[in-house]
Amino acid sequence: MYYSLKQSAKPKYKLIPFLFAFYTAFSFFDFFFIGSMGSISKFFAIFLIGLVFLSKINKKMHIENHTIFSVLWMLWAAISLLWASGTSNGIDILMGYGMNVLLLFAMYNADWNKDSYDLYKNVFYAAGILLVFIALFGSTTYRETTTRSTISLLGRNMDPNKLVYLMLPSLAFTLEHFTTGKLFKRVCAIGFSLIWFYVAFSTGSRSGLIAAIAVVCVYFFFESRGKKQKSYLLTFFVFAVVILLFYDKIISSFGSEISNRLNVSSFSEGDTRLVIWENALKTFYRENPFLGLGVGSYRLMYGQEVHNLFVQTLTETGLQGLILFLTPIVCMFKDAYKRKDSLSMAMLFGIVIAVFFLNGYSEKFLWNILIFSVLSRYNKKSA
Repeated sequence: MYYSLKQSAKPKYKLIPFLFAFYTAFSFFDFFFIGSMGSISKFFAIFLIGLVFLSKINKKMHIENHTIFSVLWMLWAAISLLWASGTSNGIDILMGYGMNVLLLFAMYNADWNKDSYDLYKNVFYAAGILLVFIALFGSTTYRETTTRSTISLLGRNMDPNKLVYLMLPSLAFTLEHFTTGKLFKRVCAIGFSLIWFYVAFSTGSRSGLIAAIAVVCVYFFFESRGKKQKSYLLTFFVFAVVILLFYDKIISSFGSEISNRLNVSSFSEGDTRLVIWENALKTFYRENPFLGLGVGSYRLMYGQEVHNLFVQTLTETGLQGLILFLTPIVCMFKDAYKRKDSLSMAMLFGIVIAVFFLNGYSEKFLWNILIFSVLSRYNKKSA
């Protein structure tokens, strides 16, 4: 069931959606505000969830299919704790994932209107732009032994890969400005895109760049389906050719380490992730090919992360667990495709590629995009 938003003559912002917009902006910097009891944003999220439930007393709340399958995955993962190697890590995963599922449920049940949605979208974009410029002007070296760039606040360094993943929505929004805006907006979009890729290259994040390329490709592909949008496909083609022709010169300008990391051969040679994935799949097949190892077990057994959310889900919760986990994401892809929502499709493709190289059950870079793709259904322009 789809809901369209009512357009008001004057901007009328609802309180709870306004607070959700603020929460999303704050989540970009969530990593730097973690205390002994966890992230500060967690308590803000609990407050917002409570507000939604209080506002819906004696009112009907609806539940989406993706939420149902998310809950089913959580139930199966909770059952898998019975045969897991330990429960501490698994419980942490379930609590983090469950909090985000509940937050998503609360967000799409909040009282949204068109103005509130537009505010949310603009704040989301502005927070991404701020993150990019902080990374541009306030970058620092990662782990002090490399030349990879990241940002540091309050004595904490952000993982360069996660930095680029958090930046992905701002790239998608910029592409939208390029294809829908007038000349000035297009010029600004081109300028910001160049800055965006400069920051991304400086992080040395191979998976981040692959995800970014996916965002650009998917967005222009779906935009080019319209009769008036064919020129944008040509624009992308020219951009791609330029990148390919000057790729070696571009990466060499960032120093030897970045150049070595981003060299095409390094994407497949010497990457320990391939070894970890192979070991995880072999362990899954050898130990418990039907039920899985139990949620959160792999790190307890081997002392390291799988660095692939899908392989981890398969290894720890089995094939049925992977199907339940993927179904909500497939539902979001399906909805975005039906709406011809190029923006959501691009973001979803980008983040799926990102979590193919990193764990992310409760990471904000994953859930910010999942939440946005759901809320986009309430945008009158894309309904």
